[in-house]
Amino acid sequence: PRAMVGVDIKGTLSVLSRFKLVDISNKGAKLKIPQRLSIGSIYKVRFVKGDNENNSIVLRCKVVRSDFLKTVFGRKGEPIPLFSVGVRFIELNDDLIQELKLFIAKEEVRSRMTQATKGFIEP
Repeated sequence: PRAMVGVDIKGTLSVLSRFKLVDISNKGAKLKIPQRLSIGSIYKVRFVKGDNENNSIVLRCKVVRSDFLKTVFGRKGEPIPLFSVGVRFIELNDDLIQELKLFIAKEEVRSRMTQATKGFIEP
C-alpha cells in the first residue's frame, strides 16, 4: 500500500531541478519534477527527514515511468514542463527495508502534522 503524501515534500536532482514527492511505498515512489527522466536510468535517492541533513535514507532507484503532466509558468513567466516520474527501489537489503518501513510510517504521521521531507536524486 502507498502512503499518500499530504504535505509539501520537495527535493533536488543532480542537475539542480526540484521535485515533489507524491507518494511512497515499500517498492517505489512517485515524483513530480520539471524534467523528464529516462526510463531504465538508475539514481540514488536521498530523502531528508525534516531539516536535519544527517537524518536521511538513501535508496537506489530505477526509473520505470516518466510522463508529461502539464506546463506551468515560473516567476518570470517562463514555461516549465512538469513530469510524473515513477521510480522502483532496487538493491534493498533487510536493513534498508526496515528503515524504509519506518520512514513510510513516520511520513504518514508527518502528513497529518504538515512537516515536509526534502529529497535529492543523484545519477
